Amino acid sequence: MTREVGSDHDDGPEGRPDRPAAANDLDGDSALRELARFSGHGLTIAVATGLFLMAGWWVDGRLGTTPLLTILGALLGAGAGFYSMLQHLVFFPRQRAEDRAREEEDRKREEREGP
Repeated sequence: MTREVGSDHDDGPEGRPDRPAAANDLDGDSALRELARFSGHGLTIAVATGLFLMAGWWVDGRLGTTPLLTILGALLGAGAGFYSMLQHLVFFPRQRAEDRAREEEDRKREEREGP
């Protein structure tokens, strides 16, 4: 069982990639935290889709436009849920990384300039 430099998988018992190395590095608490985090994103999409679908179904019943607004509501809800997931997985982490880099740069600049 050898591991190549730059390999992102640990070898299983028969030399096959078992699991990604990052997954092997997680302890129990952080694995549960990640599971909860991603389950929450899935539930957000499901709940948003369901709520918008029901709202579209209700408005369709009032206006007699079945199934136009039901379908539109489901698509709008899925889009809103996906956008929320995108924000939490891409936009917010990127912004936090930029903020940390900016703070680190400011701290280094202050250290160079002195009191």
